[in-house]
Amino acid sequence: MEGYMTTAEAMEYLGVTRCRVLQLHKAGLLEGEKMGNQYIFTRASVERRKRDNPGAGNPNFGKR
Repeated sequence: MEGYMTTAEAMEYLGVTRCRVLQLHKAGLLEGEKMGNQYIFTRASVERRKRDNPGAGNPNFGKR
C-alpha cells in the first residue's frame, strides 16, 4: 500500500521493537489504523518520528 508501512516495516525503519511501535501509536505519535489482524501506519508519520527523534531508546541510558 503506497503511503503506508506495516508494523514490521515501521519497526525496521525506526530501529525499535513491535511493542514500541504500538506504544508510539497509542501515544498518538504514529498515525495508523488496524486492518484485519495488523496495523498499518502512514509513511509520513513514521518518517516524521524518525526525523524528530532519531535515536532509539532512552537518550539518558548510560549517562552518569
